[in-house]
Amino acid sequence: MNQPLIFPILIIAYILSLVLCIVSASVSKKINSTVIRLIIVFHLILILTSLLFNFTGSKINAAVFFAFYFCSGNILFGMVSRRVFPLPAKIYFGIFVLSFPVFLFSPSMVLSVISLGEFKKDFNSKVPLGNSYFLEKQESMFTDRSFVMQYKVIKRIGYFNKTIARDLYFSASAVDSAKLLDVQEGNGVYVRGYFLNKKIQDSADVFAPEIKNARDTLIQIKKHKK
Repeated sequence: MNQPLIFPILIIAYILSLVLCIVSASVSKKINSTVIRLIIVFHLILILTSLLFNFTGSKINAAVFFAFYFCSGNILFGMVSRRVFPLPAKIYFGIFVLSFPVFLFSPSMVLSVISLGEFKKDFNSKVPLGNSYFLEKQESMFTDRSFVMQYKVIKRIGYFNKTIARDLYFSASAVDSAKLLDVQEGNGVYVRGYFLNKKIQDSADVFAPEIKNARDTLIQIKKHKK
């Protein structure tokens, strides 16, 4: 399974698991205990399968099975929350549901965790520009220019990122490296991008106006593991 398919699958699976968590909690007392135990066994099989794929180097498959393991944890919390069940089990499954508040704040963070980081492994996602500025690939589900890579300029402030400018389009393929030419406060930024495919074009200079909307706020980022 290729990476572009992971995003919609994770979104659908995660949201569906939360819906099923609520539904299963409302009918949990009507569910046979044997059925719940079988689902728990299946839940554990999913994580073991994920570990097996990860051990064999199949990262994408490992990520998919881990995601379904995580989603099944949400569903199982609904099943056990209103039943007489060992407290450690309720706490264990409750951990999965605690991801929901985080999902509301930062969906990409949750998707990154439940996909073992595969969601964030985007080619050339962040290109350092210097002075705490970065050129980052811009994700967009609604664009009629999907064949052109879009970038945005962000500034790292402590543990946060502030989006400075959006919708930077370069005339060649993916950007290999980049240089910040100028930052004009209140106006915009000039960026020079250097391309992987140098047979077509070596580099291009792009200007992007600064975002004026104050609601383009700081987005919390997760530290990368070293």
